[in-house]
Amino acid sequence: MKLLIGLGNPGSKYINTRHNIGFDVVLRFAEKANAPAPTKKQYGALVGSQTINGEKVIYALPQTYMNLSGQPVASLMGYYKCGIEDVIVVHDELAIDFARVLCKKSGGHGGHNGLRDIITHVGSDFVRVRMGIGAPRGDQADYVLSRFNSQEQESMDSLLDKGCDAISHIISSGIISAMNTFNVRT
Repeated sequence: MKLLIGLGNPGSKYINTRHNIGFDVVLRFAEKANAPAPTKKQYGALVGSQTINGEKVIYALPQTYMNLSGQPVASLMGYYKCGIEDVIVVHDELAIDFARVLCKKSGGHGGHNGLRDIITHVGSDFVRVRMGIGAPRGDQADYVLSRFNSQEQESMDSLLDKGCDAISHIISSGIISAMNTFNVRT
């Protein structure tokens, strides 16, 4: 079983913002797997599930604000009896160029408050799909809560699909293989 967590902020105000790309990727992944969108309210998250190649995948979008993502993740892990090695967190990443997708196992929070809260609640040994949103030219908080510009919007389908491909690779072949595939500069 895999617990796939998309990080973002709830509410229409945050739709299509950089900080919500984790939500966007998980929703796209569910759609591509012909799974219903996560709509069941459970432990502070919207949840759905699907079996993919014999592996049960639980999709979850925490409905707390980004900075409070840890408790829903911890509660879902307890309910579904998932080990931390079965958790995949998809999140925005300022330190990565826009449109790059990198995979990582464990590590620190790198200043990302959603990751910081998850680490506080469950530890740091979970898998991450890091969605590059580029570095801001001004205030980081304003930047991550802003919408993608028109040039970036043209690349969004490709970027979301790349995030889905990374998740599929992790589920089918493991994190090391995914890192060897996605973390190579082209």
